[in-house]
Amino acid sequence: MAKEERDPARDLSRAARSVVVAVISRHLGITVVALSALPVVRTPAGTSTTALATRYQSDPLLGIVSPLNLLLGIVGSLLLYLLRAWVDRRRLRA
Repeated sequence: MAKEERDPARDLSRAARSVVVAVISRHLGITVVALSALPVVRTPAGTSTTALATRYQSDPLLGIVSPLNLLLGIVGSLLLYLLRAWVDRRRLRA
């Protein structure tokens, strides 16, 4: 892989930094979504609870994702569009 690059030292280190940024961004995004998707509500007994602790107790990931289907679809489509544009741009340079 390194022989195919014009400047391996620069290109591979840039790719490694990009992967680190992508992974950290994804984990921060999941955390923000999880905290904002399920609001805390007060029960008549005066305690606080979330749907994640009651309704989605057996499948917490479904509880995080279910309120965000439309948002995830839009963001996913945007990311795919950007990835395709980036790949097409790289092809034109080669």
